[in-house]
Amino acid sequence: GRSRRIGQGRVILSCPIEAGIPWVCQDDAGNLSAGGLVAIIDRIIRTGDGRMLVTVTGGSGSGKSAYAEQTAVRLAEGGRLLYLATMMRDGAGAQERIRRHRALRSGKGFLTIEKTDSLCELDPGILQGATVLLEDLSNLAANVFFGSGGETVGKADREAACAACLQDLRYLQNQADNLVVVMNEVFADGIRYEEGTMQYLRLLGALNSAAARQADAAYEVVYGIPVPLRGGILAAASVCEQAYDDTESV
Repeated sequence: GRSRRIGQGRVILSCPIEAGIPWVCQDDAGNLSAGGLVAIIDRIIRTGDGRMLVTVTGGSGSGKSAYAEQTAVRLAEGGRLLYLATMMRDGAGAQERIRRHRALRSGKGFLTIEKTDSLCELDPGILQGATVLLEDLSNLAANVFFGSGGETVGKADREAACAACLQDLRYLQNQADNLVVVMNEVFADGIRYEEGTMQYLRLLGALNSAAARQADAAYEVVYGIPVPLRGGILAAASVCEQAYDDTESV
C-alpha cells in the first residue's frame, strides 16, 4: 500500500493502484472506508513527477466534453486552466460547435488557445503550471493527416501523422501540470469508407489506443455517465470496457 499525508491526517491505501478493486483507506484513528474517497484520491494519486494524464472518449453528444471540463477543473484545484482548441473554423457547423463549447465552459476560468496542429510549437511558459484540456485528438489528427494531402496518401503518411500527433501529446504532457485529452468514438458505424477516410480512422484508432495506454485514468462517457476504462480515480462508476479492434496496426 501507499501512505500519504494530507493536512493533519494520514491516509493508507491498502491495495495497489492498478488492482481494479475498490480502495480501502485507513485514517490515523484506524477508521476504514471504501468508495466515497474520490476527493482524496484525486489529490494524492499522480504520476511520479506530479503530472497526470486523463483521456475522455465517447460518441457524438455523449457528454464527454462537459465531463472533460469538470475533470480539468478538479485537477487544477484553483490553478491555471488552458483550453487548447484544435478545430478549424470552417463552415457554419464548425462555428456553431465552437459557440456551443464556449458557452459550456463559460465562467470556469479557462484561457482558450486555438492551435490546429504542431502543438509542440507552443511556448512552454504558457503550459507550465497549468492544467491543459485538449479538445480534441480527432481534430488534431485530421488537421495533420488531411492537411498533408490525406485523401491520397498511404500507410507511410499515416505513420508520419501518428508520430507527429504523439510528439505533440508528449510535449503537452511534459510541460503541463495536468493534461486532459478528449477523444472520439467513431468506429462503430460499420461503413467501409473510401481509402483516405479509412486511413484516417486507422490513425485515430492508433492514437486513441496509445493515449489511453499512457493515461493515469481513461474514461468513456456513455449517455452522460463517465465509465472508467482505466484507473477509475476521478469518478465512481461501474466498469464497462469497450475496445476497438484495428486489424491493421500503424
